[in-house]
Amino acid sequence: MNICIKEITQILINDPPAVHEKFLKDEFYFASGDDSKIIGEPDVVINFFDENKERINAFKSPLGNDERGFYWFDFNKRKCRASFHNFSTSKFEVSVDKSFNPNFLYKIIEYIIGARSINKGGVFCHSSAVKYKDKVYLFPAWRHVGKTNILLEFLRRGAEIIADDGVILFQDGTFLPYSNRIHLLYYNLTTHPNLLDKIDESNLRLMKFLECSEGNDYKFQKNTISRLKELIRIRLPLELVTGVKYEADLIKADAIIHLTRLLDDNLSGFKVKSITSDKLSDMVSQASLFETSYFNDGYILDSVVNGSFDPTLQSSKEIVKKYLYNASKNIKILGDAFFSKCFKPAEAVNEIVKYANEKR
Repeated sequence: MNICIKEITQILINDPPAVHEKFLKDEFYFASGDDSKIIGEPDVVINFFDENKERINAFKSPLGNDERGFYWFDFNKRKCRASFHNFSTSKFEVSVDKSFNPNFLYKIIEYIIGARSINKGGVFCHSSAVKYKDKVYLFPAWRHVGKTNILLEFLRRGAEIIADDGVILFQDGTFLPYSNRIHLLYYNLTTHPNLLDKIDESNLRLMKFLECSEGNDYKFQKNTISRLKELIRIRLPLELVTGVKYEADLIKADAIIHLTRLLDDNLSGFKVKSITSDKLSDMVSQASLFETSYFNDGYILDSVVNGSFDPTLQSSKEIVKKYLYNASKNIKILGDAFFSKCFKPAEAVNEIVKYANEKR
């Protein structure tokens, strides 16, 4: 199995277990194929192995180190091993326990794609993206701010969804989506109930149960209901949600609107204000570095304990901000949106479109 992300990286995955192969193909299906897609030598190789459960020598969860070197570990104490020495200039080899969590492996591959893109002038950006009325919008933000709800409201108005949760953003203002999934949580489904007919039966039953509990049909403590809501985590193919075949290609951004949710939920409204490239790159880089912290912290641990060194990863914090600054200089419309938790997606889209039209 191969994952070839344009000219960024060529990942060869040798004999993946069925559960890993299916999960990764679902996430990266446009980039997966046969050996003919690999041109020359792959720059990342992932192998699987059987390893007995051993005591975890944790540095901090989910990072560990033992006599064999650095590893990530999942909730079941299964390991994914790697050495970061000369990561950017030589073949990066990853060894994965066959029972390692597939979703965690997907995230590690996402980290690798983001880190490999640095040498190509790109950085991972935790952002959604849409095309609406001939404008391409990027919406970088922290987790659970409201990217997906805004995305779904754009879709309701006929927009094309490009990415839900992450892109590789290049210094010239172009970006590359790489995952074909949309991540839905409880509040996404309550805000957009038309999606309920697209989810699986078990999650649908749980949604109906929560609806009854909210209506006082059952007597539960609030924290019990909150925990049940957190169980609603669904990843659907974009094609299933949009009805349009997903295509991943380089796209030029026309606008980048940073989403900032205010801590005071008593405030109402949704406002978009101008922002400088310096301020924007600072905020977006913080979120991007946080999202890839397991990878960056893994490099730090491997370098301190095992002596691994890579000049690009060593300076990644400064490089990420620099590249994001350069990208923002090549995007026409920059904005920072402020809103509370109870914002209305329809109002948000109206304000975003109004702001973008005024800045043309």
